[in-house]
Amino acid sequence: MNERLDTRAIREEQARKTWSPLREAAMRVELAPFRDRAVFYTGAGAARARALVEADPTFMRLDDALAQTGLGRLLLDELLRVPAFLWPHTEQVWWELSYRFALSASGDVHCFGDERDLVAGELADPFRSRFATAPGRYVDEVFWKVELPALDGSDRVEIIHFNGRPLDLD
Repeated sequence: MNERLDTRAIREEQARKTWSPLREAAMRVELAPFRDRAVFYTGAGAARARALVEADPTFMRLDDALAQTGLGRLLLDELLRVPAFLWPHTEQVWWELSYRFALSASGDVHCFGDERDLVAGELADPFRSRFATAPGRYVDEVFWKVELPALDGSDRVEIIHFNGRPLDLD
C-alpha cells in the first residue's frame, strides 16, 4: 500500500515539475498564423486539415505555428515526448496553446471535423452548451470547448468555415 502511494507521489511530483515550465512556455510562445490561414480540426478532420496544409504551406495548424519559433519547437518537442501517465497535466498546456492559437487567428478560419457533429449545417444542440455535438458524441475535445468558442468570440475572425462551408453560430 505504501509503495503504491509512493509511486503515485513520485508521479505527481514529476507531473508538477513537467507541467509548470511547459505551461509557462505555452503562455509566452508566439503564435502568429497568417490572415485567412489558421486551420483547426477535431477528430476525423485531422486528415483534411493536414492535406490542406500540405497542399499550401501558408496554412497553419497549431503544431505548424509552434514550429515557426525556437521556443515553439522546443515546447512541441517536449509535449510530444511526455509519458502517457502525465497526459492529464500536459493536456492543460495543449488547451492553453489551442486557446491562444484561436485568439491569434484572423479573417477566415478553416475548421475540419466529423459531419455528424452538425445537424442541418449548424451545430447540434442536445448538450447544455452553446457548442455541442450530435447525441452520443464526445464534447470534451479542445476544438468544441476551447477553440470554437474563442473563434466565435473574436472580433478578428470574419468567417468560420467547417469542412469548407461557412458555419453559422448565431
